Amino acid sequence: MKVVRALMVSLAGAAIGMMGAIAVAQSLTADDVDRALAALEALKPLVADAEVDFAPPALSAQSQGMTGPMGDLGPVFSTREDGSLSMFSEAMRALPSQVPASEISTIVRRHGFASIDHFARTMDHIFTAYIASEVSTADIPSAEERQAALAFAPPQMRAEMEAQLAQLDRLKALIDAAPAENIAVVEAKKAAIDAAF
Repeated sequence: MKVVRALMVSLAGAAIGMMGAIAVAQSLTADDVDRALAALEALKPLVADAEVDFAPPALSAQSQGMTGPMGDLGPVFSTREDGSLSMFSEAMRALPSQVPASEISTIVRRHGFASIDHFARTMDHIFTAYIASEVSTADIPSAEERQAALAFAPPQMRAEMEAQLAQLDRLKALIDAAPAENIAVVEAKKAAIDAAF
């Protein structure tokens, strides 16, 4: 849980790896967030000994951030083919190899979720709104600024730098696609979300 907390608190430099257009996000209510956090709290004793820290393997390997010509761009978050965030869903998919899926399912259903996937996707939407509430697209260099930086890159660094610049475009797309209503709900629940992680 500490890995996820550290990532959520330091999202200003996060880079989001994704493909395609971002899917329409699930609408969140305060009740959705409350139920998701309650389910997460109930899951903690069950997964305490599991080797999953609610962060997918790709994220865990990069938890110290991605560095390169542009400096530290933060972690690369996992996404689905539709471009929506999937980091929590991936962590939940890894759990049944260590914790019986029936036990996980019982807990999430008790908190009003139709399935493990429903719970995990709700958490992914919460994370997306959290990122959008923490990161301003105004802080992301413009396309012109990024191209100017690329023009000065030594040839041996150009490919890595281009990949990092593309990550910034994807981050901006994720932030832009987050519904304002979801961001408002998450901002109202920020203290509870921070405490959960």
